[in-house]
Amino acid sequence: MRAALVYLKDGKAWTDSVELAKAFDKDHGKVMLKIAKQLEDYSTEFGDSNFWRTSYEAPTNSFGVREYNMYRLSRDGFMAVAMTCTGKKAAAFREMVLAEFNRMEAKLVDVGLQPQELTINDLLRMTADKLQSAV
Repeated sequence: MRAALVYLKDGKAWTDSVELAKAFDKDHGKVMLKIAKQLEDYSTEFGDSNFWRTSYEAPTNSFGVREYNMYRLSRDGFMAVAMTCTGKKAAAFREMVLAEFNRMEAKLVDVGLQPQELTINDLLRMTADKLQSAV
């Protein structure tokens, strides 16, 4: 578990389900269930590449330490989960993503590239890259 929502490790952006839950004011147990449910719908390749079930230790009320389950998420895994979260913080995040899409579209038009020449996966990756650089 990390103290920041997104952190770099081995040159790649990562987060985990605990930090995502904190960022969006969600119960971590419910986030874990949401991820497990989403993994049922994703291809095995996408799931294996972007979601890793692992654990972390945290202090208990009785001054001991307990091990808890969590998911480590790649950038794509984070985006997949974050875009399905609800609430004010999640809505603000989606608005930021949409604003970035609009900014990129305007830039593409300015340089003469028509937006339809890009796939939605291209746009999502570009948006995720831009958001990562803002962190």
